[in-house]
Amino acid sequence: MTRPAKQFGHIYFTNPFAIGLRLAFFLDTMITKSARMRWKLKGRNRMSDHRLFANGATLAAAALTATVLGVKAAAAIPVEVFCPGTVSPTDREFSITTDPGTATCLSYGPGNIAGGDSDFAGYTFIDKFESPDDNGGALDDALTVTGLDGTSGTFSFTAPGYTSFIVALKSGEGQLNPHWAAFLLPAGVTSGSWTISSQGLSHVNLYGIAAEIPVPAALPLFASALVGGGLLSWRRRRKSP
Repeated sequence: MTRPAKQFGHIYFTNPFAIGLRLAFFLDTMITKSARMRWKLKGRNRMSDHRLFANGATLAAAALTATVLGVKAAAAIPVEVFCPGTVSPTDREFSITTDPGTATCLSYGPGNIAGGDSDFAGYTFIDKFESPDDNGGALDDALTVTGLDGTSGTFSFTAPGYTSFIVALKSGEGQLNPHWAAFLLPAGVTSGSWTISSQGLSHVNLYGIAAEIPVPAALPLFASALVGGGLLSWRRRRKSP
């Protein structure tokens, strides 16, 4: 349920640009009042300088506030992506909603996508969620899905050691195409919601790229020292009678 916007005059505070505009009006009023007081004390010729300063401060405050709040508001809006994203009534539509970031419709097609390392080049098959739970994949029970056999639900996963994740949704066959769709998730996103326009969800597959294990900077030096020490010891043993 969405909370009603708080109204101040004709300004609605759910709009970030309106907040910036309201703040600009407030600053303009305060600075102008200050300028008028100085004008009375020091003369009329000082009024124009203060007025220019007030206008500049007003524009700067409005632009900065509206920009910062606008970016934050845009980043906080969940984005739903459809796959294949066509308007044909003979197509089945899959969707994934993520927050933050925007998923990408990576691939879709007919038939089954059972799960395997060969499904997507360079990706490891991590886990499969279906009923009963499938134990295939590199990490068992990494993936959790709600709404199985229905047309909407959520997903979440924990997959340490992997990055750049793909989530593939599989529906029933024999009615509409495609039968499955795969989405590339935004970086850092490990949960979201899903929908299917017809039939129920059969299963969900999770894929990822194995993260490279960084080699400590001192390891090559340590290895070189071991090799050098071994060679020196061998030469000394050969020279000794």
